[in-house]
Amino acid sequence: MRRGIRTIHLAVLAIGTIGLPHAAQAALALHFEDPLTSNAVVAGEASKRVKEGKFVERGWESTSSASQIVIELAEPFAPGEGGAVEIDITNFDPVKQYAGSKHQFFNVYSRPDGSKERWDEDGKCWVNVRGGRNYMKSGGAGFKLLCAPRGLKSRHERRLIESTKTWDPARTYVLRLQWDDRTVGVWLDGRRLCSFAFADRTELLSHVFIGTDNVYSGFAGPVYTRLRVYRDALWLARRKKRVRDAVSANRTASPNAAARTTAASSRTTARRSPTPEALTARDGELKKLVRASLAANGKPGLFLGRMRTQVRVLGCDDLGDLRVASVRPRMELSVRWGDLTHADKLSLVTSMLRAGNAGDHALAAFYAIAAGDEKRAREHLRNCPGAAAEMKAAFGGAPAPNVK
Repeated sequence: MRRGIRTIHLAVLAIGTIGLPHAAQAALALHFEDPLTSNAVVAGEASKRVKEGKFVERGWESTSSASQIVIELAEPFAPGEGGAVEIDITNFDPVKQYAGSKHQFFNVYSRPDGSKERWDEDGKCWVNVRGGRNYMKSGGAGFKLLCAPRGLKSRHERRLIESTKTWDPARTYVLRLQWDDRTVGVWLDGRRLCSFAFADRTELLSHVFIGTDNVYSGFAGPVYTRLRVYRDALWLARRKKRVRDAVSANRTASPNAAARTTAASSRTTARRSPTPEALTARDGELKKLVRASLAANGKPGLFLGRMRTQVRVLGCDDLGDLRVASVRPRMELSVRWGDLTHADKLSLVTSMLRAGNAGDHALAAFYAIAAGDEKRAREHLRNCPGAAAEMKAAFGGAPAPNVK
């Protein structure tokens, strides 16, 4: 399928080893590959949505400004986890194909909207490769790298290779996004073009947008094929050991000892303590929200601080105890509600936020205040006007964080 086609490697990297050759990045291992020759979901993908475009022998061709593939990863990348997403692009000649001022044609987001409508929220994470006529110079064409580990205020961007005139539709260009929790950079054919800081990511990288995201339009012409997803094998090995150690400790420790340990941790990290009545009420709301989400085939999840791993919620019993599954290694276990920290509950609420629902944001703000995360508390309070008085009462008269 690739015989007779010359290949150029175009890499967009976000790694702690920026400046080292690919041989030094041996920790990354191929997780799955999708040939992009049909709308079938392959192992490693939770879902695939295809809008316009057409499947050809080599892959998927973008045929209009609205052509798009959105892939939801079955195992999103947790905060601190390195990885890469790579794709081959043929019939690529941006000098002739760019039709609008901005085209974001290869992107990774932490949320399924793939949109700028709410990208100013502190937690949202994205990496975009943006082309378009705005990035053409002296008869050539290039692109821009944009990234943000935690909302618009953390954004970095840079224009690159805008004078390039040598794009050849007969060649295969390999576009690669790669990251860890420290740096992001751009490489072209083994040559580093730029690098940025990329720290403090708090959300899972979960969705890949091909052709265009939901910010700008795409452009017709390119054929995208062989999407590859890579994971950091060393990071996964360490997480696997932590999960097994935590499961082993959970089996041998008494429930009372675990509850005391969790409670002590919560007291040391929380800046404000909610009243018992307020905590009971909010916990009841959260349990109800979890059950409703599960009944509607939602995918509630949380980052368990004790185990330092992301889990998906599979069930919530009458007492509120959770049945969860870790992503890697695949394990099912029970988590007592009393063992959840305020930060765990904040993570759980965040996974189920409904657009425009002030009640959800008020619940998230409550747990953020209790966890001592005032930055995220302010983020959610901005989305539930009038909740400040409610928060003040819930925390025994202590004023809520200033949202300004």
